[in-house]
Amino acid sequence: MSPAQIHKAIRQKLEFAEDRSNVTSQQIYNWWLSACQNQWHKDSDEFKSALEALRSQNQGYEVLNVTKDVSLAFTTPFFQDPRVRITDVDEAFVDATYQTNKNGYELYAVVIERDLVTVPILYLLLDTRSAAQKARAKERSQDKKNWDRRPRKILSSTQKDNIGARTIHLTSWFNCLKSKGFAPKIIFTDKDMAEIKAIQTV
Repeated sequence: MSPAQIHKAIRQKLEFAEDRSNVTSQQIYNWWLSACQNQWHKDSDEFKSALEALRSQNQGYEVLNVTKDVSLAFTTPFFQDPRVRITDVDEAFVDATYQTNKNGYELYAVVIERDLVTVPILYLLLDTRSAAQKARAKERSQDKKNWDRRPRKILSSTQKDNIGARTIHLTSWFNCLKSKGFAPKIIFTDKDMAEIKAIQTV
């Protein structure tokens, strides 16, 4: 049950009539999170925790390649599903979400379409920050008031280096997928130069 469902059930139970006014939805969420997190929180290090969670489950996820503290690639159960026909894909879509956790990791996803249904088949968790950037991120987390969140219009040399590092890891990722028979004729992406260069290379 979700926290909202638990909260609703408590409010509907007559035996909790006297005590339910003292129980808030936030308290229920905190209790629920504490009870559930042992299923996925395997280590204080988020990268190690994600890797251990993937390796310990038996639901069809497969870890493809790992670069310690940098990248973690894995397929979803759909990748092996014969109904998806992964070796017979004409079009695929690649997109990324940035700043997915407190460490600033990027999450890349590959999705395809089958019978008008969007199917996620691959994910890549990636950290291409330099040691200097990681140190600055740590400083910003300690002093958020001085953190300028406005996007920069001009790429700095560090940002350009990040594009290069990102391209290398994405190229390795796409090559790994190609070796497993995933070779779509068309890959749609946005204007991310690292994605475009990696796709062109493979």
